[in-house]
Amino acid sequence: MPRRETPGGDVDELARLLMAWIGLSMRISRGAESLRTLSDTGMTMAQVSAVHVLMFEGPQGVGDLAQCLGHSVSATSSLVQRLVEQGLVSRTEDPSDRRQKSVELTVAGKKLVERLMKARYRELRAGLEHIQAETRAELRRVIRRVVDELEAKVGEPAATTHTSKESKDTEAEP
Repeated sequence: MPRRETPGGDVDELARLLMAWIGLSMRISRGAESLRTLSDTGMTMAQVSAVHVLMFEGPQGVGDLAQCLGHSVSATSSLVQRLVEQGLVSRTEDPSDRRQKSVELTVAGKKLVERLMKARYRELRAGLEHIQAETRAELRRVIRRVVDELEAKVGEPAATTHTSKESKDTEAEP
């Protein structure tokens, strides 16, 4: 059984605090924009999960995508077909093995994920605006270390989808 406590504190408590932070940020932003945006897409959670996997992991074979989602290859193939019909993903044959299909996001699919991520970003930002500057500075230092450690674990920089002015403004805050 994995060790649950770390030198920095209880992992479960940290996870609960992060979830509370997200929930409070949604309340402060008055309306859970990210949930409305998600609902407006009309997509199932499996479809949303699939486009996020493709956004952050890159093109996938149907079998690999099925494994990531925890679905059968057959169910994932049907899910991919619906995403193709919506214009969110494209499916191409592997030139070396025509039986294998690669699935990747289209421009429309990338824009959708970016819209969902930006809605969540605005909620988190709304919550952070109510925190004292000193606390924000301390939080930024801690989160920067967390991101650095996780990037080292993954072996590459964190993917970001925020290129708008609002994300650049946040970087300048203490």
